[in-house]
Amino acid sequence: MRSFECRKRQLALPALASPPPIVASRNPTSSNVWQPLRADMVVRTTAMLTASGLEAVKSLLGLQHPTAPPAVRLGAARSVLELGAKLREATELAERVATLEQHFAASDKSWR
Repeated sequence: MRSFECRKRQLALPALASPPPIVASRNPTSSNVWQPLRADMVVRTTAMLTASGLEAVKSLLGLQHPTAPPAVRLGAARSVLELGAKLREATELAERVATLEQHFAASDKSWR
């Protein structure tokens, strides 16, 4: 019985120390209120990740140094190749979408 109460307190303390959760209203306009805030958070997070990208690449390249253990070098090389391919794909898709948008904008001004 005593260990149960101790465990119960261990679970209750973090819940009491944290702020209460924000409960979404059943009002359909409440999502409209939070949507710009969520979008802003995504933009800021993306900017932070982009800014730290160069340091991450430097870290991965540093892990490929001949003095690093083979498993570390292999993991770094694999990550560089995978991330490079994904970045190329995303860049190509962004360029294609921009080309399509320009094409549609030129052919029909009311497509948006």
